[in-house]
Amino acid sequence: MVELYTSTSTPNEPKSYEDAKASADASKWISAMKEEIDTLEKRSTWEVVKRPKDKPVVSCKWVYRMKLNEAGEIVRYKARLVARGFSQTYGVDYKDMFAPVTRLETLRLMFALAVEQNWEIRQIDVKNAYLYGDLDEKIYMEAAKGMDIPKGRVLRLKKALYGPKQAGRAWYTKLRSVMKQFGLTQVPCEPHLFAVQKTIKQREYTLIVPIYVDDLFPIGDKILTNQFEEYIGKYLDVTILGNASFFLGIRVTRNRTATPPSLTIDQEVYTISILEKHNVDMNKISRCPMSQLGATCVERQEEEPKASSERIRMYQSQIGSLMYLMLGTRPDIAYSVGRLARFAHDPSKKHFQHLGRIFGYVNATTNFAIIYKKLGNLPVGACDADLGGELAAGHQQKSTSGGLFMLAGGLVSWSSKLQKTIAVSTMEAEYISLFSTGKQAVWIRNTFEAVGIQLQAPLHVWCDNQAAIAVANREGTHEAKKHINIKYHYIQQLVEK
Repeated sequence: MVELYTSTSTPNEPKSYEDAKASADASKWISAMKEEIDTLEKRSTWEVVKRPKDKPVVSCKWVYRMKLNEAGEIVRYKARLVARGFSQTYGVDYKDMFAPVTRLETLRLMFALAVEQNWEIRQIDVKNAYLYGDLDEKIYMEAAKGMDIPKGRVLRLKKALYGPKQAGRAWYTKLRSVMKQFGLTQVPCEPHLFAVQKTIKQREYTLIVPIYVDDLFPIGDKILTNQFEEYIGKYLDVTILGNASFFLGIRVTRNRTATPPSLTIDQEVYTISILEKHNVDMNKISRCPMSQLGATCVERQEEEPKASSERIRMYQSQIGSLMYLMLGTRPDIAYSVGRLARFAHDPSKKHFQHLGRIFGYVNATTNFAIIYKKLGNLPVGACDADLGGELAAGHQQKSTSGGLFMLAGGLVSWSSKLQKTIAVSTMEAEYISLFSTGKQAVWIRNTFEAVGIQLQAPLHVWCDNQAAIAVANREGTHEAKKHINIKYHYIQQLVEK
């Protein structure tokens, strides 16, 4: 939910009802708000009742978004009424919380698989998705600004708006029942991924549908994607967007006539928007995201005063913008962003300088993309680690693991994470990294099998440390490995399989 509503925003969007009415596009925002209220009232989302004396009443706010296309052009002004769920009380007006959000690495894995299998990649938008969820609890909400209701009255919600803590779960319950009727079942290792294999005229076809809140991505054989698009419209009010081209700030470009056929994903539009949002000097560029000095940066010097709350919020906002970029299509900044994110609680002047260098690098590489091509290869992984490279207080001498997986010639998964324990040798640091990458290999294999793809050979993970490889093969000296936490030896079982 955070990714959907904060990470892909544009700088010129109003922050409040007052900002919207005072903006140059006020007429468009007013029209968007009227459309939202009309839709909510048409669906009997609430009823106007007397203010309860013994029940809490949550407030609400307007959230404004400019919907962009793959070229960065505004195609729609969207106003959404959101209940402020943070004022709810557990056990009083909500119980369980849940929202269907497929991880971006899962979407990349499915996109790469679609290229290899020559599958369709479609996109469907569910209009006002949360309104399909029924509420079990009584929730009372203040009227939104711009609404005219009698004094002393409030709105009692009958349907799940965006915002209440249980709204995501209510929508997901409804969606899951609709998917089940089509024959789709949840993938055990990916609860927001649905899959089905159907036999038509003695031939087996596959359909996979990842869910990202109110965006559905039917991926699979054309006959089933067509059937699903026709089916879903009978149960939900949807917009059939055709071939996926732009979602969550990620642009998808497919060339099925190339040799070999290819698919490209990039975040150029989003990248330019965050450069503008954070007032980055467009003339400032860097050749690499972090220098050797930046890689060893630590806390502030004792004589440097603590950062103000405003500076901390600024730093965290910039880190958050870069992190979404890194999670989407930019593994090249994973280490740098992760490194500086460790100081988000108290950044120093040097941390801001190193952050500026990352923005300079991003500014110079706005067109970087991941390209998938039909190559007929299995997924392949690689891992690495430094030794004791962390110097920050509380994490001194911890190592950082790095791991990745490729499919169809492009990266589908990557990670750069601080290890939880101090490694006493290069072998141990690399062994822990191999363990983490091995777990990712299991996830990929399990996901493939769940969607009907049987891998006929083991997945390869490349490691450049012979001692770590020897331990994974149950070789090596007892002295070097006798103290290693037993959980890391899980990789030995994977190697044997």
